[in-house]
Amino acid sequence: MSIQVFAQQNKKIKINNADKTYANIKIHPEYWRLIGNVSFSHNGTVMNCDSAYHYINENRIKSFGSIKINQGDSIILTGRYLDYFGENNVASMKGNVEFQDNHMTLETEEINYNLLTKTASYPKKGTISDNEKKIKSKKGSYQSNNYNFNFNDSVIVIGQDYKIFTDNMKYNSKDEISYFYGPSQIVSENKIIYCENGWYNTKKDIAQFRKNAYISNKKNILKGDSLYYNKNNGFGKAIGNVQVIDTIDNILILGGIAKYYELNEKVIITKTPTLKIAFELDTLFMHAKKFISQNNVNKKVIAYNNVKFFKIDLQGKCDSLSYNFKDSVIQMFKEPIIWSENFQMTSDSI
Repeated sequence: MSIQVFAQQNKKIKINNADKTYANIKIHPEYWRLIGNVSFSHNGTVMNCDSAYHYINENRIKSFGSIKINQGDSIILTGRYLDYFGENNVASMKGNVEFQDNHMTLETEEINYNLLTKTASYPKKGTISDNEKKIKSKKGSYQSNNYNFNFNDSVIVIGQDYKIFTDNMKYNSKDEISYFYGPSQIVSENKIIYCENGWYNTKKDIAQFRKNAYISNKKNILKGDSLYYNKNNGFGKAIGNVQVIDTIDNILILGGIAKYYELNEKVIITKTPTLKIAFELDTLFMHAKKFISQNNVNKKVIAYNNVKFFKIDLQGKCDSLSYNFKDSVIQMFKEPIIWSENFQMTSDSI
């Protein structure tokens, strides 16, 4: 009789099954006790548990034991304690909570889920398992309609060969794209990427970083207003206020655009670039249309077209130039000129 009376056009919670039902007007007049294989539904969503209190007048159920919520073919929510409010379609789940859909699994201790908007929020630590990576945060929310996560506070992404550390990140579990809004670091074995705004496609391993962005390894730091990076082929591109810093030999190259080839350890800098090499008592300044910095076994800097350089005791110009760091030798080509103190030197090559 209770099923027929209280199921009013799917607005009221419908009790599908209970092995035993207890009603006591004196002890607990506000609810009925449901014991054993309890099943109830509301607006097309089926919920199961071991036992429950059915607050009929409030359209509310408190569930205990092994709780499972099935919504459609994709969403499963399990836990140990459930407080379900039928009037606003909100399920408050606690205790070993697990939320699953077609793209990810979320594990936490507490979750609030709206069955109509399909929005889940968790105020405590949570871990998302998504293909070959895990995402941890102190709190967050999830919109299962569009697969969007909002992570806040101490976010860590653990991939196969990298980790991401940030405090404010959005993530789409279908496209597997992370969006950063604040100081963020991507750390791998041989480099660190930093930015304060940007995105990283963890499925395709391509990324775009902005705002104080840089890529750093043991030898070089590449900075720019905007950084593009493709992990698959080791290619990076920096645009705007570019800086290439050689931390070993105190070299700084400034420019407008830089292309970074990770496998060959090569950087090409263009758009009014300037090179600075710091020596013990002086600094060498150099201008050209293009610089190529090679940081492999044969470390060198190559400058092309309209090259000019100067330091206190040495000035020169030529069409192209190569500087080898192993022996500190400068090779100048095509109409080179050197001025040193009172001497001028010209030749086909120097």
